[in-house]
Amino acid sequence: MSRIKTMRPRADVTTPGAESRRDAARMVAGAMLGNMVGANTVLTFTFGIFISSFHASYGWARADIALAMTCFTVVAFLGSSLIGRAADAYDPRRLAVASLVAFGVGLMSVPLFVRNVQSLWVAYFCLAILGLGTSPVVLNRPLIMAYSRRRGLAIALALTGSGLGGFVLPQLTSAFVDRGGWRYGFTALGCLAVIAAPLIWMLLGRRVPPPLPTAVSPLTADARLRFRDICRSRVFWTLSIIALFGGLGMSGPAAHLIPLLGDEGIGPRDAARLASIIGIASVIGRLLTGVVLDRFETPLSGAPLLALGAIGVGLLSRLDISGAAVAIALLGFVIGAEIAILAYYSSRYFGLRAHATIFGWMYGAVAFGSAIGPVLVGALRDRQGDYGLGFALSALALAISSLLCLFLGPYRDAVDAETQRRGSSDA
Repeated sequence: MSRIKTMRPRADVTTPGAESRRDAARMVAGAMLGNMVGANTVLTFTFGIFISSFHASYGWARADIALAMTCFTVVAFLGSSLIGRAADAYDPRRLAVASLVAFGVGLMSVPLFVRNVQSLWVAYFCLAILGLGTSPVVLNRPLIMAYSRRRGLAIALALTGSGLGGFVLPQLTSAFVDRGGWRYGFTALGCLAVIAAPLIWMLLGRRVPPPLPTAVSPLTADARLRFRDICRSRVFWTLSIIALFGGLGMSGPAAHLIPLLGDEGIGPRDAARLASIIGIASVIGRLLTGVVLDRFETPLSGAPLLALGAIGVGLLSRLDISGAAVAIALLGFVIGAEIAILAYYSSRYFGLRAHATIFGWMYGAVAFGSAIGPVLVGALRDRQGDYGLGFALSALALAISSLLCLFLGPYRDAVDAETQRRGSSDA
């Protein structure tokens, strides 16, 4: 009696779209750069600076300004699954680069358009549409196809681009805003996006074809799953709730961090420097998350990673300036971890056939939570006079996401491998 063993492929590169490890490494670099200058990174990490600038220039209420980010995240929620379908069907490189150029031009046009808070909402709505193709849903698609054994690390490395952006962009934007006001800030960010587009085009390389049906991978059977079948599973909806509450818990504190520090008497420059810790911490969070996901074949590993963010936001709700750096670092850690966790979980539970569509849905759920977070925290700040309650509720949302990881069950590929092993033993 022979026993069939299910084995992971020896090489990391598993598809004809990445003919060598060097090609795949360039894909990681291209996705990293795209994540650094993409719409989600640019608008999320600089929004606190623009909140302060608009409030100082025009006296607009912080909750009203925060609705601009809500407009952005609502579009991201509605459009992420759709752009994921496009990335499954067409060349993700073309989608990403075209979207990045359009987004950059849109950023440079904001100073010509914004005259009141309502026009700011419309501007962010339009920027969200233009930048849909710059999301990790599109940029990570080539990596999902190219890597198997070290997929978690590849995803994490690419997503560190957002962390690098979180470190560089607040300081860059603050410098331009200090020099010429919020208009200079938007113009500088738009120029950066347009300049990065040709580099991303070269690094991402050719279109990555769909995985071969004969690929030696425990996901081969799962690759046949269709999106409408996946939507019926308990795991799909559990992951959706994790994404929703994770986005809710991260977005409010991230958007209002600089105003919070300002309320504590910290100047704009020093506040921007403290906020930039989020970028460094998110890089560390993503890299550690990638290593942990590849090392431990269980979704339970996501629980402690998300719990660290809940602790950080909880500390910020009772801010002590002496401990602000640690709390901000923990917030940055979870911002780095959650998207990597969702991208990895989606591939291990549901395969590759509709991965961008599924991950797009999860990313959209994060965006939906992120649409609520900044407005909720801003409204509570305006009502309560401080950020304590808003940050406490954000910490609770992250704690719920962490606990739900305990109820996901084993990965589908692990279940299929065990089923195949038992079937071969019984034969």
